[in-house]
Amino acid sequence: MSGNTLTFELGGEVKIDDLENGVARFRRLVAALATGVAVTWVVEDLHTGSATITVRAESSDDVGVERILEDYAMVGQSLAEGEPLQFAQSNVTKAANDIALLAKSHEYIRFETPYTDYTIYRNGTALEESDSPRTTLGVVTGTVQTLSSRAGLRFNLYDTIHDKSVRCYLNPGQEELMREAWGRQARVTGTISREAGSGRPTVIRDILKIELLEEVQPGSYKLAKGAVPWKRGDMLPEEAIRRIRDRSA
Repeated sequence: MSGNTLTFELGGEVKIDDLENGVARFRRLVAALATGVAVTWVVEDLHTGSATITVRAESSDDVGVERILEDYAMVGQSLAEGEPLQFAQSNVTKAANDIALLAKSHEYIRFETPYTDYTIYRNGTALEESDSPRTTLGVVTGTVQTLSSRAGLRFNLYDTIHDKSVRCYLNPGQEELMREAWGRQARVTGTISREAGSGRPTVIRDILKIELLEEVQPGSYKLAKGAVPWKRGDMLPEEAIRRIRDRSA
């Protein structure tokens, strides 16, 4: 089985009561989707800021788990596109609608599986086309953390620009790319899902390349090319700038 995780995220500033409420509704939805499947859900990852929880399925029923992942993504897609939920089970529909209500008090809510992700923004209303989440081929640089090899290798990359976690899903056979990568700065190239409006990367899939970067040594800025040695009595930089400015005035 190539994927067995579900991720749920509450966007924006999340208070402790919001977190408790969000996790409770997420749990009820997952339980409703898992009806008839013998599965135990284990917390795989937790992140602060925008509150994010990832759970991992432990089950011998691979087909049942795959169905849960597909149905979870279907719930996210239906809510994001404002379409009716296509589930015969009333408990699934009720649990999904309860989660959708969270969008009234949060910047967004997001559903993610190893294969896809969907986001509900702006109090559940439809997005303007110009604000739609983008999925593009690109590069993200950050620090590799939280490697996991259970039922498919994945890792979190802490984006250098936004200082937020970006989940990265490797394809089978790419395990060698992550050798000795934990804690290292890396540049990851792949298909990037980005947050609407801000453009912040949230997920990277179909990874093409991972480049581990050399660590920056303390004081290495002193070796910058073009730096001019300075000694006491030399003109200060601000004086030189002032003279150039006065001459060009």
